[in-house]
Amino acid sequence: AEYMGRYVPIFKMLKADDEHSLADADQDGGHWEGQHSKGAREAVRLTLPNDDLEPLDNEHQQDEEGEQVRHNIFSTIGIRGQIGNRDRAWGLTFWFQLLLVIVFMFSSNSDASYEGRFPAAIGAAMIFDIVLSCVLSIAMFGFIFKSPVRYVTFIKSFCLVSLVLLNLWLMVEQSWFLACLCFLLFFASGLWMHHIRDSVEAAKAMLEVAVRALKQQPEILKMLSLLFAFHCAFLAFWTIAMTKVLHYESAFLYYLCSLLLVFSLYWTHQVLCCLLQVISCHSIAHFYQNRGGSATDMNVATLGNPPTITPRGMLYDESLLIVNICGKQFSGPIVKGLHRVATFSAFSSICFGAALIPICRILKQCSGRAVSDEDAKGVRRLWQVLSVYIQSAHRSVNRFGLIEISLMGKDMRQGSQDAWALLEETGFEAAVRDDATGPLLTLTCFAVASVVTLVCGLFARTVIHEEIWVEVVFLLGCIAFSQQALFVSAFDSVIACLFLYVAEDPAPFAEIDSIIYHRITRLAELGGMQF
Repeated sequence: AEYMGRYVPIFKMLKADDEHSLADADQDGGHWEGQHSKGAREAVRLTLPNDDLEPLDNEHQQDEEGEQVRHNIFSTIGIRGQIGNRDRAWGLTFWFQLLLVIVFMFSSNSDASYEGRFPAAIGAAMIFDIVLSCVLSIAMFGFIFKSPVRYVTFIKSFCLVSLVLLNLWLMVEQSWFLACLCFLLFFASGLWMHHIRDSVEAAKAMLEVAVRALKQQPEILKMLSLLFAFHCAFLAFWTIAMTKVLHYESAFLYYLCSLLLVFSLYWTHQVLCCLLQVISCHSIAHFYQNRGGSATDMNVATLGNPPTITPRGMLYDESLLIVNICGKQFSGPIVKGLHRVATFSAFSSICFGAALIPICRILKQCSGRAVSDEDAKGVRRLWQVLSVYIQSAHRSVNRFGLIEISLMGKDMRQGSQDAWALLEETGFEAAVRDDATGPLLTLTCFAVASVVTLVCGLFARTVIHEEIWVEVVFLLGCIAFSQQALFVSAFDSVIACLFLYVAEDPAPFAEIDSIIYHRITRLAELGGMQF
């Protein structure tokens, strides 16, 4: 049923334009040699009589096996193909963890010897960290917004230098755990830069397109400001709660509550990033269908004209953006995005994706492609097996599923699978894999977190008790990282939308940026499809 649902809509779209080809296909027993994609040919095959169908090829068998693996993985944590009670449990859990932060704020199980100076000092260090990270995050966002090309050249050196300085200071302070962690980040950043060296020029072009989209859709920046204000308010409450937890007498409660609060910071920050992407999807679709121009320059379907329908109906006419709220009609891309997020089922599915998308994305980048090799043994064979499961998990939970939630009304798992299937069928999965904007934006977060941690750590070292200084410095870095990551998520959201929209309908992107269009379509050809 899932296979039919994926391809039959494509068949319906082709039916009007290819009546003669379909008739020939029916006479020839299902052999249709049109110029369409493999997925469309399979859609035609599915409409023929059962006795004329050919057996599924190896690729389809692998898809079925991969789907079975995905079902086995996610059935253990209660994921289904519809937004139901299972996804809603994630939404309830998210609100419950926010309630826990408030509970920790009013807790009083603290060590009397630490009362007075040290809780206030920790709070002051964290508030200073929040303010400084806000300033640097806004400055870095403005730098990217003004000159994406210069930013890409600058951030590689800035990240490595900031990590080296932080590592040297940690070694002087003899904080060996944090020094080793910082060295690992430095080593990983260097490997990352080496890995993406051939894709840096394309990343500059993609960032320029993302900046154009944000300039022409200023409501996205307004939503970013609103979400950032909420994040700062959450950090203020979170800081108060953490100062109480860091002075718990019980070691068990100390570590348990500290881990819960760190996870709360991670999850809340990711939910805000995902909300920004879901809300902005309609605005980016508007930008994409306008070929990167303003509403007055639109040369595609507009209000009052027939909509531009793509095979899955992802890109649509503006008349579909009208929303009825309390008997009144509101229209606009951002209103449609907010209306989608307002439903608890969609919000719960977003909470589920926010918890797992970064993990699956990092594991996917580390695993690469699993190569079939019957002779592989030992560690190599084990890594291949793990890569298969990692890629299966990534197909079921990825950032493109958020776009399907916003535009198609699907749940996280079904949307992720359909979006990734579209990318694979069109060959644009190779372009997504080649994209270097994600690593570059992550390096920005590392750089800002390193600078803020260094400055605030120097202040915290003079006023905070030595027994908890390491934990405080680690938390300072986490706060700074989350602040910068929320800002750069605006660019990441735009680029993710553009990749999926290109896979849906590549024609508009040729007018938005012809150079990057030819690059990603060439990668798509190498990935298995030719336009």
